[in-house]
Amino acid sequence: MVADSKRRKPSSVGQFLRAFDEVLSKLFPLTLILLGLFLLLRQTREYATVFLLLALVGAIIWAVADS
Repeated sequence: MVADSKRRKPSSVGQFLRAFDEVLSKLFPLTLILLGLFLLLRQTREYATVFLLLALVGAIIWAVADS
């Protein structure tokens, strides 16, 4: 068994992929909620981009707060 001090440090690519995975897992439920709002508003073309950007920002904040 390898001692803890001799283990390799996680690569930056691995850290990025882990963060990306967390953001995607947080983005899915937020996107479903926002898609429900799209159906209620009936003005999806005007607000779709804004809502998706808000979902992305919310997912990033949620992922950072959890880590």
